Amino acid sequence: MSKVKQWVHRLFHNSFFVSVFKVGSGQLIAQILALVSVPILSRIYSDTAYGDTALITSTAAILINLSTFGLQSAVMKPEDDEECRTVFTTAFLTNTLICTLFTAGCAVLLGRFRVFDVSENYPLALVTMWMYCVLYSTNQLLTVYSNRKKRYNRLFFNPIIGAAVNFAVAIPLGLLGFGFMGFMLTNISQYLLTSVHMMWGDLPYKKGYTLRDFKRVFVDYKDYVLFQYPSNFIGNFGIEYPTQYLGRVFTTQQLGGYSMCVRVMKYPIRLIAAPISTVYFRTATEYHREGKNLAGFTYKMISRILLAAAVPVAVFIFAAEPLFAFVLGGSWRAAGTLAGFLIIQYVLLFCSQTTSYCRVAIGRQRTNLVVTIVRLAVAAVSCSAGYALFHTMQATVFCYSLGQCLYNIYDMAVNFRCMDRRYMWKYLAVAVLFTAAMFVVLIARHLLFG
Repeated sequence: MSKVKQWVHRLFHNSFFVSVFKVGSGQLIAQILALVSVPILSRIYSDTAYGDTALITSTAAILINLSTFGLQSAVMKPEDDEECRTVFTTAFLTNTLICTLFTAGCAVLLGRFRVFDVSENYPLALVTMWMYCVLYSTNQLLTVYSNRKKRYNRLFFNPIIGAAVNFAVAIPLGLLGFGFMGFMLTNISQYLLTSVHMMWGDLPYKKGYTLRDFKRVFVDYKDYVLFQYPSNFIGNFGIEYPTQYLGRVFTTQQLGGYSMCVRVMKYPIRLIAAPISTVYFRTATEYHREGKNLAGFTYKMISRILLAAAVPVAVFIFAAEPLFAFVLGGSWRAAGTLAGFLIIQYVLLFCSQTTSYCRVAIGRQRTNLVVTIVRLAVAAVSCSAGYALFHTMQATVFCYSLGQCLYNIYDMAVNFRCMDRRYMWKYLAVAVLFTAAMFVVLIARHLLFG
């Protein structure tokens, strides 16, 4: 019993665990509330509304990564707070300016070119996309800034505020028949309120900011601009490529089923991986500075995640279709089929997301760029091959998921190779074994039940 007490004592005096617990508990409460809202929203909003929203937010995500120049990650680097505010202000101004110019250009070309195809009111969709871009990117900058300042209490309340807005805005607007606008206005409200909350009492913008500061940041942090920036953009485009591709070869109604799967699959990432990633970024930076064994720490964390996920994933593969139909409504059964394909990919993605800042923290931005190019190539080839061979949504998503499993294994292996090659082989053994076992379960499920 004394050993248990000692273990509990060490656990709650471990700065990494305590930090993750503070951030994660807020995520836990928020995601429980969000999960409660899913079966409500799935019965209020149509699959077309989900598909339209997916196209708008996917395009916005690509634009955001195009406009930040990789400076979001650089906010964590400066030791001096004043320098941090200079980098923050530069990133904010750059993003806002580019998003504004892009949206204005789309408005000018309104009759000749559409950046996405939604079922209704394209001009209004453009306006809400601009608002979403500016507020979302600002919110992400503020999250990095709050993490740097170790303001975990604010990071605890942020997701809870967002979940409360989801109930207060999305449900009433859905009942009023707002369609995709209901979702977009909800997102905008969430990011506005949480951004105000993080800035309360501490504006992170530099006083007396000048054009000289703007130029200096791009020179002093050129590694982020030259390597992290294209890496972020290409990597994010690889993430958003399936939505963009499926939205063009299938209807937005069909895309809605895939979009619902992505929403559901991302809950564990938001719930657990996001807070771990937030604290891991700071921890990895400190380990690198102090010369500690980051590879051993990372391997232990990842291998335990895969071991813990094996049984739940196998059960989910068999239960996905009836589970989706029961929880979300009978019209979402086909989405459950897609979820059974995607679950293995998302477990591996979960592992990757927990250490998403690894190569940034250890100064391997050039490697990051190569890996993200591979991601985009894998996404493009797998989606295109699935559609070309089978011409169905299910087959296309299955091929994409298989490709992403291979990519995510490769992604994490590169991390370990950068840190300590010995741990790369240990990781590959665990990851390949997990993936092979889960695909055997998936094949068995479809042989037994079709």
